[in-house]
Amino acid sequence: MLKSLKIIKINLTTLIFIAYILFVFCYFFYNKVVFTPDFGQSDAYYINYMYKHFIWKNLHSFRLPFWTDQLQNGFPLLGESQSGLLYLPNLLLLSIPDFYLGYSLIYVFIVCTTAIGIYFLLKELNIDNKLSLIIALNFPLGFAFSLKWVHLNSIESYCLIPITSFSLIKLLKNKDLKWFLISTVLIQQSVFTGHIPASFISIFTVGFFITIFVVTNSKNFVKDLIIVYLNLIAGMWLTLPHILPVIKYLQFTGKLTTIDYNYAVSFPFTPKNLIEFILPFANGNPKNGSYPVFNSTFWSTFWENGSYIGYIFSVLSLTTILKFIISLEFLKKDTKLATYNLGGIVFFLLLALGKYSPLYFLFNLPPFIFFRTPGRYLIPTVFFLTLFTAIILNKTINKNRLLKLLILILFVINLFILTIQIKNYHLLISKDKIQTTPEILKYIPKQAKIASLDMPKEWNKVFKTNGWQSDLETSAYLFFRNYIYANSSLIYDLRDYTINSGGLKPIKTVYLESILTTLVNSNDCEQLSKYLQIINVDYFISSSNLNCLNHIKTFNFENNKYIFTIHLYKTKNNKDIVYVPDKIKTAIYFEDLNQIISDQFTDKIAILELENLNKDIINKIDYIKVISNTDTYLEFKTKNNHPGYVIIDKLLTPEWDIFVNSNKSNFVEANLIQSAIYLPSGENTVKIVYTNKYFITGIAAGLTGFIITLMLYKFFFSRTRYYKGVFKALSK
Repeated sequence: MLKSLKIIKINLTTLIFIAYILFVFCYFFYNKVVFTPDFGQSDAYYINYMYKHFIWKNLHSFRLPFWTDQLQNGFPLLGESQSGLLYLPNLLLLSIPDFYLGYSLIYVFIVCTTAIGIYFLLKELNIDNKLSLIIALNFPLGFAFSLKWVHLNSIESYCLIPITSFSLIKLLKNKDLKWFLISTVLIQQSVFTGHIPASFISIFTVGFFITIFVVTNSKNFVKDLIIVYLNLIAGMWLTLPHILPVIKYLQFTGKLTTIDYNYAVSFPFTPKNLIEFILPFANGNPKNGSYPVFNSTFWSTFWENGSYIGYIFSVLSLTTILKFIISLEFLKKDTKLATYNLGGIVFFLLLALGKYSPLYFLFNLPPFIFFRTPGRYLIPTVFFLTLFTAIILNKTINKNRLLKLLILILFVINLFILTIQIKNYHLLISKDKIQTTPEILKYIPKQAKIASLDMPKEWNKVFKTNGWQSDLETSAYLFFRNYIYANSSLIYDLRDYTINSGGLKPIKTVYLESILTTLVNSNDCEQLSKYLQIINVDYFISSSNLNCLNHIKTFNFENNKYIFTIHLYKTKNNKDIVYVPDKIKTAIYFEDLNQIISDQFTDKIAILELENLNKDIINKIDYIKVISNTDTYLEFKTKNNHPGYVIIDKLLTPEWDIFVNSNKSNFVEANLIQSAIYLPSGENTVKIVYTNKYFITGIAAGLTGFIITLMLYKFFFSRTRYYKGVFKALSK
């Protein structure tokens, strides 16, 4: 009888989770796309959607896209991209033939993995089954998680915090190799999501929690901590196939030089934001344009500041904290775990407050100095707040069935409030509206290189005052897809001179965006035309009316509230993937480059990033024939009577190998986003190959490190058990 009741109980829990999964899928994601805008643009659309669609397209051609020429004139997707290229759930779900179904299921997977992880973790902490279940259903819909649907890769990492913590507890209790391997893979996958700051916070949170658990529960905490940290080290070894390309790309971009205290505390969570734990829209709502526009020094974005867990959940949490402190329960031995979790809440909340916190000095130190936006530490704050609340409520309701029923009902109400509040912020748009092709693409051929400006500026005219509160704003934002804003090239088979990334794009690309914007705003049409020709752009898209470019078409948008115009221009570019420059100059500084373009411009000028040029260069190459040209391989032949340079219209990185007549050679950066190769006189065969060398090195080094760590783990256990047996025998 008891067994049958247990089966019914387990099945009921399972049925509730199944119903929850179906509800989340149907209510939020079925036939819908997360299209939530923000200041300037939507990361949900222009990062998440674009990258995932690109992966889906490549997976169905049976390849992994480690490199693409469609972004930034050449971009390594493992280098900085938030594509989540190696994340197993992405690979599995994007293998589904229907992209929109697979993409929606990624969101469902995140919500449900978070809920299931919290449920099993609370159960492992001996929390009542019903209380564990209802808290687990609430947790992933809290704003700390659900607002970050706009930044998919970060929550792909955050969602693994509870399940990884659970697996490490199982490892400590069972000392089983199976749980060691499961935990290792979860740690690896947390990094493979592609959002390094989120991965750091996730692993740091797991390490912090499991240390608390060991200290409060273990009789031999030194041994158990060694087990845990060996597991974390093993997992980190397996992340090297992603970490090594990231480090190398950071060196290449020059962005490491911009990391300092001011960077680390930028986009802050302020004391004024604390009210949002209870009243999510107390400072305004971006959806209606009432939330203050972010400022990297004084204010962050709404979705980064998300901390709301529901009115009822917030009040219950605050009540349990006050009761715990006022009644001095933290002094009791049997409340150690709750006390340490309360410490976790305080520690991570102070980290979230960044420069407004007494812990501000930590952001001058590694690893905190490497990552901006302190508000991201709200994720572990809410995680520990949830655990603390569950522990205290569990103790409170154990002896009072009526109170237990009341608490469960309150959490059910809280769950419904959260589902309503999510839609008070997010814009979930019909996939049919996204599937329509922007009209401008009728006039741009496939594989053309584009440069697009003004979309963020034009959208902000709407966003700053009205957000996206009605169809009038949404239709304007849909019209702005005609700008083919950065990353759109991935789904429309175009090439773009820039990229919309997580902020770690090369300094030269940032400068190029800045100078083009300045030239358009100042109406310096002549200099603008020169820059567009130098970087080999075919089509230019802007809201400005420019007389110096060949105007192709004007696209107009008008409704009862807004009027917008987009212009499409054809440039004078006529250069191929490989071409011979008719003039070669050198420049190290942007000012020098700008001066050369102003005073010495020719259609095929090459400005090399060198201090000096060999005086013997006579740049006359008589013959070029391209043999093969793909994203990851370029081969061509030349014939020249004198040494000289050819320009490759591709931004090469250190992962490329160059062979001139089978001899390894080097490239020189040229024209900001192109590359130059020096050729000796005579007939030359040039092969340029993307080797993915740091990914391959990462696999070899990672597996080696993992095996060594695994051997240490096994050795440690065998020695521990041996000495334990010896001591036991001697005691007898």
